[in-house]
Parts: sequence; C-alpha cells; structure tokens
Amino acid sequence: MTDFQRPPTAQEAVLVEVRARILRGDITPGAPVRQEDLAASLGVSRVPVREALRMLESEGHVTYTPHRGYRVPELDLDELEEIYHLRALIEDDLARRALAGHDPDHVATVRTAHARLVAAERADPSDPPTMAAANRAFHWAILRPTPRAERILTTLWDASEVYRARWFAHGENVARGAQEHARALSAVESGDADALVAVLAQHRAGAVSALHAQLAREATPPGRSAGAATG
Repeated sequence: MTDFQRPPTAQEAVLVEVRARILRGDITPGAPVRQEDLAASLGVSRVPVREALRMLESEGHVTYTPHRGYRVPELDLDELEEIYHLRALIEDDLARRALAGHDPDHVATVRTAHARLVAAERADPSDPPTMAAANRAFHWAILRPTPRAERILTTLWDASEVYRARWFAHGENVARGAQEHARALSAVESGDADALVAVLAQHRAGAVSALHAQLAREATPPGRSAGAATG
C-alpha cells in the first residue's frame, strides 16, 4: 500500500511555477507581473494567480503597488550590501553555535545536504531554481537556525533570491561556489568554527562582488563600458 499524496491545488501549482519563472529569470527584476497574462499562460483563472502572487509578495519575490500591480523587485547596490551584512551578523553567530558541540548527527546532516547540492551543481543542463533550493538547504543544515532566526534569515535570503539564482546561471560562479561549499563541509567535519566562519565570509563576499558586477552591467547604457566616465 502506497502513501496517498494529495495533488497540489491550483494555487500551489501556480505558486511553484511563478516562483520558478522569477528565479530562472523568465520574469526579470523590475518587470511587471500581470495576473491576466499568467492566468492565460497557465490555463487557470485569475483567482489562484492572485492568491499565489500574495504569497510571493510575503516571500519578497514580488512587490505590489496600488494602481500599478505586481512587479519583481529591483535591488540597488546599497540594499544588496545591507542584506549580506545583516546575514553575516546572524550566520556567523549561528555557525559558531552549531559547531560548539561537534554533534555527529549535525555532521551527517550537513554531508547529506552537501551531496544533494553537489548533484545540483553537476546537473547538465543546470537548473538555477533547483540549485538555489539545494544551496539554501545546505546552508540551513550548517547553521541549524532556531525558528525565529530562520524566519529572519528567510526574509533576508528571499529578498535577494532572484539575483542569487541568476548568479547560479553562470558556470564560473557555480564552480567557485562548489569549492567554497566543500571547504565549509570540511570545517564542519573538523569542528573548526573559525575556519567555517572564514569560508562563509569569503562565500558571501564573492557573491556580493559578482552581483555588484552584474548590477553594474545591467545599469550601464548600451555602448558604454561599466567603468566609463558618466561625463
């Protein structure tokens, strides 16, 4: 006898699909998210689309403005740096707490999460939403956040998830991240909190640097290099 699995509701199915489209970059930052267009493309009424968009707004994947509707939010460099700064304050403390007892079960959980992340990193073709989910699961396994800390971290991660997913779309970023993930696993296995905090700091700094370059390129008018004077 197999376990009964309830099929997803229309709202759940729409939520998963629209979130994936945002993370894949099919709907880019700053772009409007029109309910009628989504409903038509997904073959559903506007009701599950509207409810899914409300959920995505609570996650930070879309924003709503009266009379203008929903849009995928854009981040500027200051906002991006603030998000990663706040993450560092929380994650470094959690990392040290997580390794304080050098729990074998914790090490086993991190190894399992890392194996799943490696599989996502090596997948061909790559799937940024799947990789982003596996990446978050790996970090959560390391940090073991309390429910309250998890809620705060989720808000911070969700705020920049669309940019991080696009970061995963570049092979060189994935390769560099994979090396840092392996070093983080080694630090957990050895119970070296200082090494773990250091590699997580390097990991975040590398992501911010790459996203800086990406945002700068997107803000540069065609025909002008990112480093060119503005006059």
